[in-house]
Amino acid sequence: MSEKRRDNRNRILRNGESQRKDGRYAFKYIDATGKPQFVYSWKLEKTDKLPTGKRDDLSLREKEKLIQKDIDDQIVPRGGEMTVEELVRKYLMQKTGVRHNTEANYNFVLNIIKKEEFGKRRIDKVKQSDAKCWLIKLQQDGRGYSSIHSIRGVVRPAFQMAVDDDLIRKNPFEFQLATVVVNDSVTREAITRKQERAFLEFVASDKHFCKYYDGIYTSLTDMFYLAELFGRLIDNAGSCDRTDFSYNDILNKMMEKKPENRFESFAAIREAIGKHDFLHMQISDEDREIYQEFTNLIYKSLTSYMSEPRFNTDCAIFISRLEKALTTNLFETIIQKNADVISSVVDCGYRYNNGVNIPNETVGKFLDWFRAATPQSQALVLNNFIAKISDIKVVEPEPELPF
Repeated sequence: MSEKRRDNRNRILRNGESQRKDGRYAFKYIDATGKPQFVYSWKLEKTDKLPTGKRDDLSLREKEKLIQKDIDDQIVPRGGEMTVEELVRKYLMQKTGVRHNTEANYNFVLNIIKKEEFGKRRIDKVKQSDAKCWLIKLQQDGRGYSSIHSIRGVVRPAFQMAVDDDLIRKNPFEFQLATVVVNDSVTREAITRKQERAFLEFVASDKHFCKYYDGIYTSLTDMFYLAELFGRLIDNAGSCDRTDFSYNDILNKMMEKKPENRFESFAAIREAIGKHDFLHMQISDEDREIYQEFTNLIYKSLTSYMSEPRFNTDCAIFISRLEKALTTNLFETIIQKNADVISSVVDCGYRYNNGVNIPNETVGKFLDWFRAATPQSQALVLNNFIAKISDIKVVEPEPELPF
């Protein structure tokens, strides 16, 4: 019988473990790709004393447990040797058929990552604290909040793709952006909608200026001519009468003679189209019940937003976050932290009432129903869900006292 190997403290070493002449421990193993790998530590067990002058780290046997867990869960070792820049490139390669402006934004983000040391880091080495520090650095370098928001809007789903591909365990960018960087963005508005309407009403009613009323050009004028152009295209197509066009009521409102009777903005038109599509979806009573049961609970649980509301509109990320919420509460009948579910759609700071019980079964039924829908239907459902919770009040936190 062969003699068992021991360390310099006479402890028996397991298979793959060894101790070097300088006292450092090593563990050799074969990764999922069949290649030999090594990890090292100055401590064999967690309770061992760290040698003087050496940097603290996990003990060898703690590292062995993590390695075994990765092997059992089929996590690709060392993040597939992929850097942050390579991961983002792979993610963007799948974004085909996007609009020119979207493609330009993707290139903008990629160019920033190429110039950053962060882009050269291996993805499995990026912790959540690293991700936060990088975004803070970008703001300190002079990047505006909107630019950082765009960068995170690409990097976060890229890392989620790495999680889904078993390259890493957790997405380091899963956090509220507003809790990390200062929102210094300012909505630039020449005049408010209220001021614009007051001005138009004044011009229309004034004896002298009323003759210039029809000549005033605003975004509402754009709206009128766009609707008129669209109506003419339908008429010229000859395949259908404009009165049969399902969005004719929206076109008519866009072309109201008085600007104040038109939609307030193009965002209002988009919302009207979303509501129209949702109302005309072929949905059963069961579909309606599943949707309302889930969204009503979220609405009741949300009490206020801490800043201007921002929402996740990516259906894939929405599904992934709900799946994670169910996994976290796998052995519970009620979601323990409502934020696990709320954060699937809300991307800003918020307050919520954890006294509203959200059953696991309700979340599961909604998720199964949502996943079974077509991409177009998913987008409509998510947009209407967002519209439903977007009117919840904003209550900004009180400023901290300087003592």
